[in-house]
Parts: sequence; structure tokens; C-alpha cells
Amino acid sequence: MVFIIWSGWGLTVVPVVFVGFLATQLAVNGLAGDPTFYQAHSWPKVAACLVAGLASWLFGRYLNRGADYMVRNPETGRKQIVRVKGGHSLFFVPTQYTWVPLVLLGVVLALT
Repeated sequence: MVFIIWSGWGLTVVPVVFVGFLATQLAVNGLAGDPTFYQAHSWPKVAACLVAGLASWLFGRYLNRGADYMVRNPETGRKQIVRVKGGHSLFFVPTQYTWVPLVLLGVVLALT
């Protein structure tokens, strides 16, 4: 049994990574003119890990950018701006750091 643990919109990193891999495969096969080029070579898989890592970092930064809210202190009546950070994570990892395992996977694929 597999448990997927996420908070906020953290689970949406999975389709972002999938689209990164798919886009790389389609681009490499299209540029090579061979529909099996991606499967036959290892470097496109390394490139796919890097593209998916970049996409997950950008998406995670977008999700966890935070927001500013103006609140009034009930005691003094003064207005303050409070910055609230996003709480989006996947397996307890903030979404902007999900690029790390993807790059590590790319390094492993490059060495094999």
C-alpha cells in the first residue's frame, strides 16, 4: 500500500513533473526525427529530469510565494501588513524543493 502525503496544492507537482518529462520526450523525438530516439538513448532522460526539475521549482515558487494581508491591531487600531507564506508540500517537502530528487535522479541516470 502506498500513502501519498501532501498539504495544500502540493500534489499538483506530480502532473507538472509528468508534463515536463512528456514535453522533453516529444521535443527530443521531434527534433531527432525518430520516434524511438528518447527510449534508445540515456541523455534525453537526464535532460527530462532537468526540465521537470526546473518546472517543479518554478511551480513550487509560484505556489509558495506567500501573500500580503493588511490587518488592524485590535488594541492600538494601527494597520499592519502581514506576510503569510504558502503551505504547499509533497511528502513534507515544500513544493519549490521537489527539484532536488529529480536532479539526483538525472545524475544517477547520467552515471549509468
